[in-house]
Amino acid sequence: MNNKKKLMTGIALGASAVALLIGSTGVAQAHSSNHGGGLPSSLVTNGTLTQAQATAVSDAMRAAHEAKKDAELAALVTAGTITQTQADALKAAEGDRGAMRALIADGTFTMEQAQALRAAKQANKTENRDAQRDAVLSKLVANSTITQAQADAIKASKASKASKAEAGARGQGRGAAQGTSMAPAVSSQA
Repeated sequence: MNNKKKLMTGIALGASAVALLIGSTGVAQAHSSNHGGGLPSSLVTNGTLTQAQATAVSDAMRAAHEAKKDAELAALVTAGTITQTQADALKAAEGDRGAMRALIADGTFTMEQAQALRAAKQANKTENRDAQRDAVLSKLVANSTITQAQADAIKASKASKASKAEAGARGQGRGAAQGTSMAPAVSSQA
């Protein structure tokens, strides 16, 4: 029974690793909408960007994200953490939530390798996403797809979204008393 519990725990850890590593399909798709990390649609509706520019920015962000994922897999292969065959299996299973369980079950990955993948992904998570976004926007400005003012507006909208998310995490988002005091009213009558 103990071995079964260990196996199930390992499978859960492995599934988490793959979800972190290859579950970013949804993140890449989110760049084309106002969900997740995408461009706010207000940038198009308020005239800051044309729809064609918004699409170009989203496509460039998605391509940069895919290139980063490919580089992460290549680094894991180079480091000997996984084989090229395993990297190919991960790419082929992209978007499948149960992929790691299946890859462990069929022997493509061991539990230790799944755990190493998870640890590697956690280490790469600290990489500055803003720097990647800024590099993509700089390229789009350099090739005249967007102006510097438009790039600054995109950055500002992302910063605003991040600060709102942080405020929500601290309990100051929706539902917080907006400009009202919870203190009892003081009467001016004597």
